[in-house]
Amino acid sequence: MISQYPERTGSGVYFRSVIKELSKLNYIQSALYAVNSGDKFDLGGIGVEREYVLEFGTDEIPFNIPGMSDTMPYKSVKYCDMTEDMMEVWKQSFKEKILESVEDYKPDVVVTHHLWAMTGLVAELIKDIPVIAFCHGTDIRQLKKGCKYRDYIVKNCRKLDWVYALSSEQKQDISELYGIDREKIEVIGGGFDSEKFHLANLESTLKKDRVKAVYVGKLSYSKGVSSLLKAYEKLEDDLELILVGNAEGEEGERVMAEIRKCEKKLTLKGQVSQDELADLFRDSDLFVLPSFYEGLSLVTVEALASGLRVVVSRLNGIHEYLGEALNDSGLIEYVQLPKLKNVDEPVEDGLEEFEEGIRMAIERQISRLDRIKDREKFTELYPLILEKAWNGIARKLDKKMKSLEFRQ
Repeated sequence: MISQYPERTGSGVYFRSVIKELSKLNYIQSALYAVNSGDKFDLGGIGVEREYVLEFGTDEIPFNIPGMSDTMPYKSVKYCDMTEDMMEVWKQSFKEKILESVEDYKPDVVVTHHLWAMTGLVAELIKDIPVIAFCHGTDIRQLKKGCKYRDYIVKNCRKLDWVYALSSEQKQDISELYGIDREKIEVIGGGFDSEKFHLANLESTLKKDRVKAVYVGKLSYSKGVSSLLKAYEKLEDDLELILVGNAEGEEGERVMAEIRKCEKKLTLKGQVSQDELADLFRDSDLFVLPSFYEGLSLVTVEALASGLRVVVSRLNGIHEYLGEALNDSGLIEYVQLPKLKNVDEPVEDGLEEFEEGIRMAIERQISRLDRIKDREKFTELYPLILEKAWNGIARKLDKKMKSLEFRQ
């Protein structure tokens, strides 16, 4: 179960990927998710037997999906902007859909995503079926920002049978913010689809001409897009920057205005499929994500799996997850974050230094670029990267769901 689209965001990709890998382990599954009116998805191809879809932007629910991030890659409203009447409609609509799915499908285990309002509702409603929840970081960010529904969410999330965290730091946050027993929280990390994201063949690698850098994510300030543009304009190297992602709302319009002002070569790709992204990665050299906040950047792992050098913000989750060997390989450059005045909002005074850090990190990676030697290094380290694939996540979840201790 997820309270938003079953793709287009990191948690949406996580949702789909876990379903796909569990189906390979012979699990029979249903899926509950939400869409805005007019959008449709078909999860039958990844092993979903039945779908329970809640549609927003209708006469019954006359507003767009509330997003786990303040800026989403599709039309959304912010939880903090929802009125009591809107929240009541949201809650009643999800309640009916949750109960319908459970009564109709009769699952042995319920898996839900985000330690937020829907998961709280699931934990409140379902008392005789084990409920497992995945934390994605955006839930913690919303809780830290302050939320009028905090007490309801925290109280009911404590009823969960098991919680998965993306990192040990996140596990600590979950325990402290939600009051959930640490013994019920396990660090599981994230993953990537090794069938899609893999190294290019040597012939394709050698055919590359111009150096290309790729950014993937929402075109928003919290993702560091504005700082990336400023750093890019100061680069002396001949580089093409490709931006993959959508801009939504007023903030998106402001970011797009900055993009249009950029005088260097820039390519806008919009939202792309996982297959298209994998092809784009294999045709590029460098991945850049100067985000101010990430639960665990799965797209960074996908970029590494595709053979890209990486420049990312120094966020504890991804640094811990990748491990010492990859962090010390020279393939990854971490940029120190500026001071933050909110969870994902930088202090203005530190931005210039941060942007200079991005520029220098990109230039260092370009100076090290040697496509033949890089391929040899990635091939050597690939077993470590492959450990992060989605099938490992599914095996851990499978083991937990089958454990006698958990079932009791």
